[in-house]
Amino acid sequence: MNVEGGENETVSIHIGIGNRFNSSSFGTCSYSENSMRVVYIAGAYRANTEWGIVQNIRKAEEKALELWGKGFVVLCPHKNTERFQGSLPDRVFLDGCLELLKRCDALYLLSNWKT
Repeated sequence: MNVEGGENETVSIHIGIGNRFNSSSFGTCSYSENSMRVVYIAGAYRANTEWGIVQNIRKAEEKALELWGKGFVVLCPHKNTERFQGSLPDRVFLDGCLELLKRCDALYLLSNWKT
């Protein structure tokens, strides 16, 4: 496991969840013959206000776009379940996100992932 980032920076952690990811950094993705690396974006979604939730989603989507631009396939659960709060029990979404994470090659942690 390799952790990068400093105070007030986006923090990333690189772990080999799938068989295809063993790079030590998030540089430009190298394409293999069969597939691209799939990265899961993790960070805070919930907040005390609707505005706070919007800001958390925005932070995640900005990083997702950056990683797409580097050649990765990005799963951004913030966008996948945007505005779903209260429609089903939280456990449904949390379990679904864990299932998606199992299928990814790497995890990208935003600086607010612990909050």
